[in-house]
Amino acid sequence: MLRGRRWEDVAGALAEVKRRKPELGELLTFSEQLLLAQHKAPVRVDTDALDENLLRDRVRRGEPLLRRWEFPVDLESAGSLFRALNQLGRVRGGRVEASAIAIETAVEDGRLLLPSLLTGALAEEGYAYAVAHEHGLDPELLQTLVEWSLRPSLEACAETVGERRKGVRWEEAICPICGSAPAFAELRGEDVTSLRFLYCGLCGFTWQFRRVGCPFCGCTDHNQLRTLLPEGDERVLLEVCDQCHRYIKTVDNRTHFGLIPEIEAMAASPLDLVARDRGYV
Repeated sequence: MLRGRRWEDVAGALAEVKRRKPELGELLTFSEQLLLAQHKAPVRVDTDALDENLLRDRVRRGEPLLRRWEFPVDLESAGSLFRALNQLGRVRGGRVEASAIAIETAVEDGRLLLPSLLTGALAEEGYAYAVAHEHGLDPELLQTLVEWSLRPSLEACAETVGERRKGVRWEEAICPICGSAPAFAELRGEDVTSLRFLYCGLCGFTWQFRRVGCPFCGCTDHNQLRTLLPEGDERVLLEVCDQCHRYIKTVDNRTHFGLIPEIEAMAASPLDLVARDRGYV
């Protein structure tokens, strides 16, 4: 989880990516500001209030530990972070600035209630989009602000309750903490004996997954699974499945040992366009 790393290491990784990919300099600088705001946000989540018997029962039944709406969230911290992130959007200029001003106005005049927005978005995927359309706000920006504001609380909770998963076998392609799909993957170790890890798109938890197999449909047919190597930089690969037409970005920490997966996956956003241009979603 990115919050568990020293900020000096995160900033150093970003500087290295900027050196390799100067064309992404503006985007990476903005992302660094967002990540720093997240990193500095104080978070307190009350995991003691979780039902311990229910958690043990879910471990025994091989189920994810928490439903989305069961995550304890530091709403005060998330609300403050939401405002701080939106201010960063305001100074970026252009369409983002106009959208951020509209969101700030909606918060200030009471049309947008942050506690309701944050808890609603956590409980129901797509909630922020519905709220944005209702109030004539930028849906992509509002969703991004909500996700980034909630993430520190979710990561803190996942890190704590994840202790209950130690030593427990988990072979599913969904997160063992919250049941969400992976956002990206990572390869570790030597080439022949390398291990693959998946990173949850909601709470950031990491878990080991089988080396060969689609993390979305479970396909293990070698004829349906392919790896696309981007030109010029092989630190992030595209693993695609021709059965379900899904793809996942995979950070290769075998030959490029020491990469911070979250940073590399974020900086590989152009690969999303490559995958979609080829018909993968």
